[in-house]
Amino acid sequence: MPITIDERYNSREATESEDPSTELLYVVQGTEDDLQVKALLAATSPALYDGLKRDSFTISTVGAGVWECSVRYVKLEDESQFTFDTGGGNVHITQGLTTVGRYAAPGEIAPDFQGAIGVNQDVNAG
Repeated sequence: MPITIDERYNSREATESEDPSTELLYVVQGTEDDLQVKALLAATSPALYDGLKRDSFTISTVGAGVWECSVRYVKLEDESQFTFDTGGGNVHITQGLTTVGRYAAPGEIAPDFQGAIGVNQDVNAG
């Protein structure tokens, strides 16, 4: 006897709320092997149904190779959201990590301020 899976006539019981859910009911026939039933149920029931995700399934043997099965669908998890504030602080940088180059007017030598930033000659004279 071939293995068959059929949705039951009283399937698709649903709950509409903040946590909606739906349950699809199936009958599997033609095997005594519970692992075959689980594999068939996982392969043939939709991963998503009516905007809900497949959450779990149950199987119960009736006997003579017949199984009653249910697949439960629940609300999709919301994507994680993070909120943070990067404002509120000021930093005054006065020293560079490296000096890329020093430049002077023609005929003059560029002063070496040892990586200091924003130097003017009035402040450093003396």
